[in-house]
Amino acid sequence: AGADTVRFNFGTATTITLALGELSVTDNTTFDIAPGSAAVTIDGNNASRVFNIAAGNTVTFDGTGASITITGGNAADGGGIFVGTGANLTLQNNVFVTRNTATNNGGGIFANTNSTVTITNSQVNNNEAGLSGGGIFADINSTVEITNSQVNNNEANVAGAGILNDGNLTLKNVTVADNVGVINDGGGLSNDGGGLSNGPNATAEIEGSTFSGNVANNGAGIDNQGTLRVINSTIGNNEANLEGGGLRNLGGTATLNNVTIVGNKVLVAGINGGGGIRNSPGSTINIGNSIVAGNEDANGVGTAQVSNDGTFTITGPNLVGENGDLGGFPADPSNLVVPGAVIGVQVGPLADNGGPTETFALLPRSLAINASGSGATLVDQRGVAAVGVRDVGAFEYVPPGGSVAPGSLASFLTLEEERVLPQPYLCVREVTLEGVERPPLPDCVQRVNVRRSEVLWDFLRN
Repeated sequence: AGADTVRFNFGTATTITLALGELSVTDNTTFDIAPGSAAVTIDGNNASRVFNIAAGNTVTFDGTGASITITGGNAADGGGIFVGTGANLTLQNNVFVTRNTATNNGGGIFANTNSTVTITNSQVNNNEAGLSGGGIFADINSTVEITNSQVNNNEANVAGAGILNDGNLTLKNVTVADNVGVINDGGGLSNDGGGLSNGPNATAEIEGSTFSGNVANNGAGIDNQGTLRVINSTIGNNEANLEGGGLRNLGGTATLNNVTIVGNKVLVAGINGGGGIRNSPGSTINIGNSIVAGNEDANGVGTAQVSNDGTFTITGPNLVGENGDLGGFPADPSNLVVPGAVIGVQVGPLADNGGPTETFALLPRSLAINASGSGATLVDQRGVAAVGVRDVGAFEYVPPGGSVAPGSLASFLTLEEERVLPQPYLCVREVTLEGVERPPLPDCVQRVNVRRSEVLWDFLRN
């Protein structure tokens, strides 16, 4: 048979409740909304899976103009949608996969081997899996690409409350939030990878995305055993029971650039901890132009930011630690060590600061401003272009009514202003001029930031 189109056309919001079991899609099919139609919900009534996409078929759900909701599914795998081997599924423009349950894997969506799932401007929220992949389970050699979407409030018992990836995953401008490992009868969390569990042979590319409020036993934000690359993204306010409040790297390779890792916690002392990052033996982390600060570990300050037993390579300046302590982040001359509490001094709370995902905004006196090195991104997580030198972390600070401008000391400092600066300039620090008391600078510098009337100037001293 040829390609089919199923077009929903209802005058009022309508729920279609399945009475005879799942809907098997055995042809290439598009489900969409007629112009002027109200929203439609397809409900499995908690008695069956909602959609079963047969192997090799291409199926699209397009909610443009209203919305399509897939809910109430219940199956062993793929409670909402099961995507067969080699099948292609597209969810776009207000498609909501919500409140589905899988006894095993993939509460919302199960992507079988060699299948492709593309999700745009849609949501996979409030689904549950008895084993792994509460929101989405991506099997070996599958490809899942998610853009401008949400994977929130899902649950799983074993791994990946939000997403379990054993294939190839790409996230761009995605919020992965408030996914939790289900509390078992013993009262402990049994789940690894609250937001994302990236498997041993899997690859995950993450850009412009935020992982927040996720809860798990280990790797609350992200638990990585494969190959992980994160740029221009935020990992914040996640909570792990034992290891890796923000990120646990367990035998994998993780590359982080212009990433903000703030406000994550390890709650129970006695294991390896790592409030921000846990890097296990045999694991590799490459990190630059990022913030790892203001995280907490019940094991103490020494591992509040990083617990490292693997290979940890610093590829550029990073804003790290809290209250003058590295917190386990490996020492490096390029480190910018937070002198006080990071929240309220360096960054604001996680919030909507513009753009598709929440971020930690840099505050006017943050040491991260204008401090990135080579390899920094040209825009921030929100898509805001760098003003002068790119700031460290996922957020670019733009002063109200002003700009951040690079220049030379001779161009902007008077002789009196230059006189009050210690010589030589060897460390990145900030000096506030025009009547405000000037803080001392340590003797270790390559760059000096000078603020005039809330405009931050970046001066290089040769």
